[in-house]
Amino acid sequence: MWGLLIAVCLGFGAPDLPGAQTKDARQRAAALAATADEHAAAGRLTEAVRTMEEAERIAPAWAELKVNLAALRSAAGDYAGAIAAARDALRLDATLEGAWVNLGLAQLKSGDAAAAAETLGRYKGHRDAPASARAALGVALLLVGDAADAEHDWPVAEAAYRAALEADPAVLRGHYSLGLLLYKQRRYDEAAAALDRELAADPSYAPALQYRAELELDRGNVDPAAAWLERLTTGTPGHAEGWRALGRARLDQGRAPDAVKALERAIELAPEDPSAHFLLGRARSATADRAGAEAAFARAAELNQQLRDRLEQRVSGRKKGTRSGRIPARSGEQRAIDFPVPPP
Repeated sequence: MWGLLIAVCLGFGAPDLPGAQTKDARQRAAALAATADEHAAAGRLTEAVRTMEEAERIAPAWAELKVNLAALRSAAGDYAGAIAAARDALRLDATLEGAWVNLGLAQLKSGDAAAAAETLGRYKGHRDAPASARAALGVALLLVGDAADAEHDWPVAEAAYRAALEADPAVLRGHYSLGLLLYKQRRYDEAAAALDRELAADPSYAPALQYRAELELDRGNVDPAAAWLERLTTGTPGHAEGWRALGRARLDQGRAPDAVKALERAIELAPEDPSAHFLLGRARSATADRAGAEAAFARAAELNQQLRDRLEQRVSGRKKGTRSGRIPARSGEQRAIDFPVPPP
């Protein structure tokens, strides 16, 4: 990768270098850039950055060197330095796409998703834009959406998620994030369509399977919900919430013995889940296991009280949140931002 980057850089025409910075200076800078390439290829990023900085000092008017310096600094984890180098390059030549992309990537990796989305927004709708730029723009917009979702600004979150999918239809978990947001608004048909698209890309993605099933349970379609939950618990047998939801579905289907089995599995995986114990009490009652039902209800009440006590201890001095139930305030998906550094 680095060899390609340097080779492309050195193939660009550079402006005339002033004063003593003649063709000789350019040749010395090119030689240092090649050495930096060798260091980077061997994993010696500190040496690569230092060598490229020396090359950039020898030929400060060569904008493409600054683009390469930005790429190296970003790869080394110096995002502030990468941003500075990319901006320096753009001050010399605002048409350098490599500088724009490296600037956006460094902003994204530094945690400033809003700035990255603004920088990379120039590529929105451009199908011929660099793949890394479109992918980074998609991730940046997803993160902007996550931030809005956490603040319950759902119109802004939805707009950001849709823009992310427009920028990069294959952006990781984009359809899931949109689907979950729509589900929280009880826009069930739209949510189901988005989650189905996520599952078309990744049929075993457990969170999408879970909320696809929960959606059907919420609108009273118990048989389809049970089918989604069977798929979830078969593919992810350690998914406690999936087993609990399957127990709920079996109860709604009138299959109490199967509900007991599913809920016992849920409790085995998550022993302190009061909802699972409560549902188990209902299932055991339906199978005429009165003693077992009473024990399950008692345990559910005990766990609920413990939960209330813990919440009362934590609430002092904290802003009371609006999160509730089983619906998370955010998608919870880790956004991938480890993109290849593009050539200038």
